[in-house]
Amino acid sequence: MKTTGVDIEEIFTELDRIRLQYGLPVWHAEAHDPKCRIQFALRYLLGVGKTDGESTERLWSLLNPASWSTKEMGEGARHDVLEDKIDLINFEKNRSMGRTLARRLIVAVAERQRQGIEFQELDDSVPKKKPATGMGQDDGCLGGKLAGPSEREISEELKRAEVEDAQAGIKPLLEGKMTITAFIRAGMQLQAIQRRIRTALKAKKSADQASQIQELRLSLIKQMRTLKNFN
Repeated sequence: MKTTGVDIEEIFTELDRIRLQYGLPVWHAEAHDPKCRIQFALRYLLGVGKTDGESTERLWSLLNPASWSTKEMGEGARHDVLEDKIDLINFEKNRSMGRTLARRLIVAVAERQRQGIEFQELDDSVPKKKPATGMGQDDGCLGGKLAGPSEREISEELKRAEVEDAQAGIKPLLEGKMTITAFIRAGMQLQAIQRRIRTALKAKKSADQASQIQELRLSLIKQMRTLKNFN
């Protein structure tokens, strides 16, 4: 469909081709547990540029004074004032975009040159076989061709093997509430909870974090009872 010479289909984004990736702002990531921080911190996400992700905090710092000074207004009047303030922030941001991008371009060009020199020095110091090995390891970590099987794939394989052994008469089917595969997964979950508790105990604890630790301990006790009643 075309209107006034513009292909409308080119305007729309094909959402099926978009992969959403969630991340934690750099400063806020420190408040999360290590597992969450490592997985979602912007410093480590593939494809993320030099940003700290704290733009929302900066916007709040501009809106907080306006929010405090308008809290005694009526709802409609306060809404209009805050909307005007947000419009002004957007206008000032657009107006200063040229200076901001020019400043960042100067920094980016200088930083790119420095990083290029440092990378070349590092690359020259590594034996030629080593980079290929490292790239293969990255491929495995990112779920590429060299990646190992996932936990779900291993679980399905164990279930198939368990059924085949039972059908062949090698091992009888268990009469309990849990299969061998489920028992192994439950044991791994227990280990994961224990690791989380140990990590949480090493950190400084607030009242809320202490409550979360107690919840983890209760969950651990319940799952341990389930394993004890395996048969």
